[in-house]
Amino acid sequence: TEIDNERGFDTSKLYYPLVFLSIVGIVYLMFFSGVFNVGQINVRGTREIKPEVVSSDIEKKLDVQLFKKNIFLFDKDSTTRELKKTYALKNLKIKKQYPAKIDVTVDEYILEFQWLSGGKYYLIDEKGKAVVERSEKKETIPIVEDKKNVPVEVGKSLVTLEFINFIKYLD
Repeated sequence: TEIDNERGFDTSKLYYPLVFLSIVGIVYLMFFSGVFNVGQINVRGTREIKPEVVSSDIEKKLDVQLFKKNIFLFDKDSTTRELKKTYALKNLKIKKQYPAKIDVTVDEYILEFQWLSGGKYYLIDEKGKAVVERSEKKETIPIVEDKKNVPVEVGKSLVTLEFINFIKYLD
């Protein structure tokens, strides 16, 4: 204004400090205040896998990141890939619910048996496809041991439906 100009006060001198303080305040709120720290993980849709196991795996991923438990830095895509490799999951959806909640929806394969080949266990679903490679056996489903050590590729069909029905009959 004219009065400010006469006194030598320039309002533009306030602009940069206010912008800087606003940015610092937002960064503090997002990363250092704890407002956006994950406090709750909800897991739905599990059958054989215990929800607590999936929840603890996600908590481990949260604890590894730079600002522990921060929802903004949580990489849901890499977590989805890792959980699908670890467990027999058809589908896994992780959704961030701001400010502090993660919702996980799980769709598991129906596992019929394990295929033991070359010292590794492969979980076989109801369509005869190898869905997960494991180093140890799963106690709840039968094991078929391959003495010829036929190479198995995860994601590819391994046996026929007739063979699956035969194994179920034997079990």
